[in-house]
Amino acid sequence: MTEHSERQLLEGVDSVLAIVQLSGRCDAWDYIDGLADQAKAHFQRYFEYLAEGKHIRSPEKMRHLATDSMGNEVHELKVHLNGGSRVYVVKHGDRWFATHGSRKPKDSRVPTEIGVAWAVFYEWYDREK
Repeated sequence: MTEHSERQLLEGVDSVLAIVQLSGRCDAWDYIDGLADQAKAHFQRYFEYLAEGKHIRSPEKMRHLATDSMGNEVHELKVHLNGGSRVYVVKHGDRWFATHGSRKPKDSRVPTEIGVAWAVFYEWYDREK
């Protein structure tokens, strides 16, 4: 792991992380930090489930969006408060990497959000090789 390439989303847990980009920005962390406390608590609970190896089965809370040729998967974590918030995570092996967040996108924008998730993830992945 290169210095400052990830940020813990749960204290003491290294299986659920937010990616810090080369620019020093951590879009997932910044997005979550800007949410109301109730929405933050929902995402915190989702991260705890993922850290415990529990799959969030409800499509109202988590949705699989894409899989790449290496088996990495993009998922969308959903909170429906105040118009809806989304945090995009990539499952890589047994670890989860939050890439960014956004307000609930229109269906036509979901492919763009998937593209952002892949771009952030692959920037990190290339640094870590």
